[in-house]
Amino acid sequence: NGHNCSFRDPIAAMETVGQIRQARASLAFRTACSVLICCIISTILSANTSKEVFSYAEGSLAPILAFLVPAVLRGDTNKTSLTFVMSSLVLVPLGMAICGLCYVAGDLRWKPWILALGAGFGSFLAILWGVAAEILHKPRVLLTGSYVALLMFLLPLALAFHEPTTWNWCLDTMCMTGSIVVGNLMSMALSHLPLTGAEPAQRHVPGTAACKAAALAEMFEAVAIWQKPTTAALLRHRQCRLRILTASHEFRRATAAAAFELWQMPTADGEEWEVFSQEAESCRIALQLKSGMLAFGFSPATTKLWYQGALGEALRRSCFTAAYALRCAAGRLAKLSGDQPPPEVPAAPWLTSDYTTALECQEAAEQCRKGLESYLKEWQLVDPQHADPTFRQQLEDVMLEEVKYTDSVNPLEMFLKGDYIMRTEEWTSGRRERVKVAAFDEACRQSALLLGVCQAATAAANMAQNVPEDMRGFKGICCRSGGLSGLRSWLKAPFYCRVWPEAFRKARSFGFRMATAISSIGLVFALAEPNAVWPHRNGPMWTLVTIVLILTPVQGASLQRSLRRFCGTALGSLLAAGSIALVGRPDLRILSSHIFALCFALKFFEPELQYAGTVAFVTYMVVIFSLTDELDMGPEVAHVELMRRSLHLALRRCLDVAVGVLTTLVVSVFVAPDRAVDELRMREEEALRCAAKGMKAACQLLASHASPTDQEASSNTSQWTELRKEITSSYESLNFAGDGRPGVGDVLEDARWESAWGVDGGVLLLGGLLWFPSCGRRGPPKAKHCLDAVVTVSRLLRSVQTLMGICQSDFGEDAQRPLRHDPRVWATLGPDGEHFTALLETTLLSAVHTLTGQPAATASVPATVEELTERLEERMNQLFEAAANSRLRAGGLVGQSPQLGGMKAAAALKLLELCVQNFIQICRQLDGGNSEDATMSGYESRTSHSSEKCQDSETEEWTV
Repeated sequence: NGHNCSFRDPIAAMETVGQIRQARASLAFRTACSVLICCIISTILSANTSKEVFSYAEGSLAPILAFLVPAVLRGDTNKTSLTFVMSSLVLVPLGMAICGLCYVAGDLRWKPWILALGAGFGSFLAILWGVAAEILHKPRVLLTGSYVALLMFLLPLALAFHEPTTWNWCLDTMCMTGSIVVGNLMSMALSHLPLTGAEPAQRHVPGTAACKAAALAEMFEAVAIWQKPTTAALLRHRQCRLRILTASHEFRRATAAAAFELWQMPTADGEEWEVFSQEAESCRIALQLKSGMLAFGFSPATTKLWYQGALGEALRRSCFTAAYALRCAAGRLAKLSGDQPPPEVPAAPWLTSDYTTALECQEAAEQCRKGLESYLKEWQLVDPQHADPTFRQQLEDVMLEEVKYTDSVNPLEMFLKGDYIMRTEEWTSGRRERVKVAAFDEACRQSALLLGVCQAATAAANMAQNVPEDMRGFKGICCRSGGLSGLRSWLKAPFYCRVWPEAFRKARSFGFRMATAISSIGLVFALAEPNAVWPHRNGPMWTLVTIVLILTPVQGASLQRSLRRFCGTALGSLLAAGSIALVGRPDLRILSSHIFALCFALKFFEPELQYAGTVAFVTYMVVIFSLTDELDMGPEVAHVELMRRSLHLALRRCLDVAVGVLTTLVVSVFVAPDRAVDELRMREEEALRCAAKGMKAACQLLASHASPTDQEASSNTSQWTELRKEITSSYESLNFAGDGRPGVGDVLEDARWESAWGVDGGVLLLGGLLWFPSCGRRGPPKAKHCLDAVVTVSRLLRSVQTLMGICQSDFGEDAQRPLRHDPRVWATLGPDGEHFTALLETTLLSAVHTLTGQPAATASVPATVEELTERLEERMNQLFEAAANSRLRAGGLVGQSPQLGGMKAAAALKLLELCVQNFIQICRQLDGGNSEDATMSGYESRTSHSSEKCQDSETEEWTV
């Protein structure tokens, strides 16, 4: 995210890149220190004990985990560390119990084929048990028994394949488990050091919140002075938007990590940061709505009237007071995070000041509300019967400058009715109808812009009002939340029979794949005996470990990790061979500099190398420490023999990993696949249903105001609140599609990998247990089409969210002005909006059938997607034309009511049209049709008639 905005603004680029490098360097240094300390401890223990008790290979697990666990945020480090530590308490005993059963079943002998079957069954049980505990532990994240730490369950079984004595098996299991725990605890301990420790939530949460508030303030200032969609204005808008998105992402990460630090900082009213986050998102979406309406452009007359004079001054005052409130909030949050104010400027010492106080934030919030009230009062002066003389004079000047008219024409009514762009005496009725709709579209966009300013300014005032006064963090989240790690949930899971059916439905495919892969490798090792051809003391351990680490619940993530693991293994093997060639016999006193430098470099560039860098370091440590074990048990060897042994170890590890990667690829693709594209289709279906539900509720509200019988409009605030929550949840599920677990990519990235590998199609046989590619068979949309539709679905959900916010407020009596003065509005919507909602529901069912791969036309959906979208588009155009005529007959949108109900209804109509156009575009994208932006194309087709009029008429031209 930092790189996305860095090329836009040079100053922000330098700050962002500098912060990224500093954070990376701190993380890399802390990781290298942790790894080196673990290496020293492991080497001392291995050198002073028998190899049967504690070998160098067993000791290598501590530095490996010390490399894996550290993260930039302290909460993320705690989360990963606690996952392995707490899982070792339950999964290692479970694995030893399965081994014990296999030992008894083999007549008190280790029989590899029985161990292979037991490992497969045990892995399925461990995954199913973990999912059941996760269901019990909701809504918190389960750490104990998570499948991420399934390696802890596999350790006893992998060691038993060597057929050791019972005592050696127990001792090796305990030593390896202890080594893993020490590596995790060491990383967690170093992350709490005062100088080189990880970034704490106590500093990072208010710091990222300050960045988000400052980005919103800059967006407010940009919107306030932006009147035309020029290149420079659009560039600044993109810069602001990217900064807001980056700050939102970082704030989300910080609040998620704070849950694992046993720390919490409430806001000023005692609420948690979720309230602040909701207000910030509301402000962001409202500002995007305002800038989006501006991006369409306005006529010169509208621009001069609304952005100059009293109205323009009131708009700028409201935006700047809101920006000031946000900057006060940002300053206070920066103070709470521990940041120092900017240094003094020697040439301008009067600019030196401290951060804002909580009292100044309260005063700024009050000024913001007053500025908004002043802006709304200015709009009430636009009523034809109570127009302000100053505004009337300004309107006459603008109309005289932009449109030539006679003295007999009322300029105020001419503007409000749209006559200033119609020239009724020169145009036919057909051309007048199209221009009238274009004028109404401009009025609707101006109304949406006004409401966007109102919502954003209200959210800005609330953000400034809720800034905390001091750092009132306290311990005890673990006690209050019913257990942080989920140990009690894992232990209680077997006794809660009600969760097991749901757990089986969720985990059966993943558990079956894991059991199939592990059992297959175990049986091959037991029956074919490849170790007899190429002897190796570890047997199938590293192949089994590879399967456990790269086989994930999602197919796309498994494909991605498989390729990166093989590349990382090859890189680590080359690095290990290079170190041996340079220093000869492995000696920690010499190799410590190699380990430190390699760890620092791989951790620093971890975002670029990703999983491959981690695997490279793991392979390096395994080869070095395994070679140390071999050399420690024999006499001195020559350098040539030393290189031969190191290459033998490196090649054998590459072969073991390659077998595990190949097994994982085959199982992930062909055996009971859980594909990300299927999950993406489900989430897009959920998003479409939520959006359609919101649009239908808006249609019902508009129909109640358009009804000639004075129906009572729905004023159930809780209903609108629940709808907004559902839409927000669907939006986050679609755009933040990761499951929150370490090492697992998000659904969008996984679906992209499945599309690249060509496994996003095909058919499932035998009840979903086997995948087979299909040729020429039409099924659900490909991953490419689903990924193309994600952007439009996100835009649809944001539009519906804003529409719900407008509908939640009381429209007032003036809402009838664009709705009731033409009976065609009521006829198009129908009683309770049923005419429009029925067509919308049918189109939704058609889109759902497309997502699920059902035939286009069925009994419930008698038409194709293209036919239904054309009908829906035609119905929306009819509604817009009727509402435009109603506005003309009513004499404008603004009446005597201070609630500005006419403008709210017009804004709701415009947002409903945007939602419908996005909905239509999504249906066509999923059907494999044109992915052109339907919103812009519909607007251009509507305003093109105005452009024709401007080119043909003798009046002064204006273009949008």
